Amino acid sequence: MTSDIVLDASSSILLPHLEFDCNYAVTIAATSADRLQTSKPVTVNFKSLQCKDVHGRGSLQCLPEAVSDLSVVVRANGTGLISWKPSADPENILFYQLVYHAISDENGCQAQQETINIKAAATSAMIDFPGQQCEYVVRLINYDLIGRDAIAEARVLIEPATPAMQLEDLLRPEILLIAAGFVLFSILCVLIRCKCGRKCPHRVSEKQQKLTEYA
Repeated sequence: MTSDIVLDASSSILLPHLEFDCNYAVTIAATSADRLQTSKPVTVNFKSLQCKDVHGRGSLQCLPEAVSDLSVVVRANGTGLISWKPSADPENILFYQLVYHAISDENGCQAQQETINIKAAATSAMIDFPGQQCEYVVRLINYDLIGRDAIAEARVLIEPATPAMQLEDLLRPEILLIAAGFVLFSILCVLIRCKCGRKCPHRVSEKQQKLTEYA
């Protein structure tokens, strides 16, 4: 688009009808009043402001934005803490919708989609992740005051917890045999060291006596 602009006393140029959050390149050249002379053109690049920077976060003049920093922390009991950073103030949010499901239904995973509605003032929620070795998709949808939505997504892998060794496991025959063998081996090593400790000084004294006799 090419346009002629007549400068006024200000040191800036107003560019109307720009889209929000877009990259622009503007080339400017000065032309004499008789249009016979034109200066060397100068090109500048810039990015227009975001809608929220002009109208404010959550304004109905702007499209809704998805939440940021969506994270999922899985606990040992299979529950997950979902947390996020809101993209608008609570009074500009209608409500949240948390949707999650597993990629497959193997190993007890829940492939059927679950949906939970959450109040606008919330910044976290707790859910259950059934199954083991499951990959879950978690989506958080926020609705503005006129029902428009924005979606953030995260994925999480549910891995089986490492089971702690129980008393029954410690009393299994193979475990007891290994423990007994280790104890017997330790006792045998101690006896061998004691036997060597008693014989070695005697041999040294015999050698010293023979050296004394030769001298």
